[in-house]
Amino acid sequence: MRSDAQRLAAMPVLLAAETLMKMRGEEAVAILTEMDAVSAARRLAAMPPGRSADLLIEVDEQLAGQRLMEMSPQQAAAVLSHMNPGRVAAVVAAMPTAEAAVMLAAIDRPAAVVIEMPTDVAAAALAEMSEFSAVCVLVSMPPDREAAVLSETSNDRVRAMLPHMSVDHAAVVLAEMPAAKAVRAMVGMTVQELTPLVSKMPAAQVRAMIAVDVPIRWVEAMLGGKVPSEQVRAVLAEMPDDEVQALLDEMPVNRATVVLTKMPAEWVAAVLAKMSADRSAAILATMANDHEVRATLAEIPARGGVAAALGRLPDDHMRAVLGGKMPSEQVAVVLAWMPPDRAAVVLGWVPPDRAAVVLAWMPPDRAAVVLAWMPPDRAAVVLAWMPPDRAAVVLAWMPPDRAAVVRVRMTRAK
Repeated sequence: MRSDAQRLAAMPVLLAAETLMKMRGEEAVAILTEMDAVSAARRLAAMPPGRSADLLIEVDEQLAGQRLMEMSPQQAAAVLSHMNPGRVAAVVAAMPTAEAAVMLAAIDRPAAVVIEMPTDVAAAALAEMSEFSAVCVLVSMPPDREAAVLSETSNDRVRAMLPHMSVDHAAVVLAEMPAAKAVRAMVGMTVQELTPLVSKMPAAQVRAMIAVDVPIRWVEAMLGGKVPSEQVRAVLAEMPDDEVQALLDEMPVNRATVVLTKMPAEWVAAVLAKMSADRSAAILATMANDHEVRATLAEIPARGGVAAALGRLPDDHMRAVLGGKMPSEQVAVVLAWMPPDRAAVVLGWVPPDRAAVVLAWMPPDRAAVVLAWMPPDRAAVVLAWMPPDRAAVVLAWMPPDRAAVVRVRMTRAK
């Protein structure tokens, strides 16, 4: 004798659906549970979606998923739309990955469903979609939940998805991910791609990413180039001076120079003082060779924290820097960044002939200010080493009373 399930499976679909709708819920559920998946799906699809949803809510997720998979995606989506997101998530999560992806693509508000799914299952299902489709789902989720799903996604897949997000959104999500995962997902990006992302990330996350032992070119992108000075300062504020110095020592001199020009004076002084004299000299020489700096020499004292920092470097370190092989022309530029009283002290450490050559590279008005801060006897000796016409021009820029005293000293020296 045939069971009710077999009898209804043999009936025409519409008649069977009408019969099921007239039954009590538990009777219809029992029949649909016993009936084969294809027959059950056809009869459920012939009912109003709300009624089908009510019946499938009463069966276990796997069984419900099997019947929904036998419907067209549109029919299944219509039924699922009458269930709450938690139930939909449980049913979809019970399906094979490929079918789960199809179902998520078919339903309205898939993000609400994905939020309720286990992160690894959600990641696997989204991996079956195109990058664009998956991103459309993810961007509608809270950033922390989106980051959790992406953390379960392969690095290559995440990297392929990032270009489909806005820079602002990608930065927020990457900042929510573990630093090591974010770094692995960004491997292969160019400096041009990295810089806008890093510029938008919280400083603490950038600092954490640097600590993952990223390639030095990444550190350059995270701290140099077009990254705003405020961001660089915020990142470095989280790092000990020794660590900052070690990072800068690994960078090419020109990139380290860019980073230093964005730092506050006290940090520049602390970091330069920890570097070797040769490294400090190389960085200062690179700054001195900057064509924009050279074109606006008179404005150099206002250039970032470097000018103030040079006034704070320990004497022995500054002596070692100037005692190296830095050309006089570059020394002149570096001294022009310093407060004039400090520059006068520094020039007092070098022989007068060398001091005269250095001052000759400065604009005469700047050289006059520095000389005015020297003791008159020292200023007179230095000027005596300059060509007479150059010395006369410099003296003309000095305050008259100071110039008069220096001329007297020069006359006596002869």
